[in-house]
This record gives sequence, structure tokens and C-alpha cells, in this order.
Amino acid sequence: MKNDVKIFKDETDKRLDAHRKKEEIKDKMFLGCVVLVIIGTVILLFASVFSKDSEKVPPKPKRAELKANVRLDNGVLVIKNLNRYTWTPRDTVFEGKAIVLEINSTFEYLYRFDVKPNDEIRLLPTSFTKDEGLRFNFFTHRLHDFTISCTEGFGSYGFR
Repeated sequence: MKNDVKIFKDETDKRLDAHRKKEEIKDKMFLGCVVLVIIGTVILLFASVFSKDSEKVPPKPKRAELKANVRLDNGVLVIKNLNRYTWTPRDTVFEGKAIVLEINSTFEYLYRFDVKPNDEIRLLPTSFTKDEGLRFNFFTHRLHDFTISCTEGFGSYGFR
């Protein structure tokens, strides 16, 4: 009977040791998972912070004054984007999306394409029309001012 008790005790000890080892392994695995989750969170946090800092394109200002060079070159109106961001067409009342270019606040031209930094638009002043269809004419009108309106802002330029 002593042998039976001793065998039973040895078996119980072995089972307890095996159970303790399993519990230790479970605890280590749980701790490992927690560490991995923390490391992953830290990596994602750093990645999001550094990816925002590495962007070289400056943010678009909200409706700022546009920087442009507007000039006449042999009868052609040349408009150059001097901003560091692209001008994009804005919503107009009846005509859809366009960059609105105006001469003397009455003659209008709707430019429907993006204008990238340092790009130029070349237009004949006769391309500009009034609402009733009358075209700008150098013989009957003098060029006083020029305005640009797009999603990013507004610009006004004078002529002498």
C-alpha cells in the first residue's frame, strides 16, 4: 500500500508539474502577445507621424490670395501660376467646375483644367465674353484689371 501511495504521489507531482509548465507557457505567450501589440502600435504611430512630416507639398491655404504673373505678350494674355500649389476649378453657379478668369469684372472666361505651379495659360482676350455673348475687343475696350477665382483663392491684378 505504501508503494501505491508513493506511485500516486509521484503521478500527482508529475501532473502538477506539467500543469504548472503549461500555465507558465500560457503566461509567457500572453505576455508575448501584449508586447507585440504594443510594439505594433508604436510602429504605426511613428509611421503616421513621419509620413506626414515627409510630405514636401505645402498644404493648400483656404481661399487665399493667388500669386500670378498676368501680362500681355503680342496680343495674347499670359497668366502664370506663381503659387507652390495647383489651382483647381471651383464650382460655378451655372457652368459646372471652372477657374474663372475675368477682364474688367465684366468679360469672363471659364478655364476647366488644373493649373500647376509655374504653368502658364495663354489666351486671346477675344476669348473672354460677357453674359450676353459680347466678346472683349481691344478697339472698343481698355484692359483695366484682371481677376482669377478658383478653389484655392482669389487674385486681382491691375494694368496701366
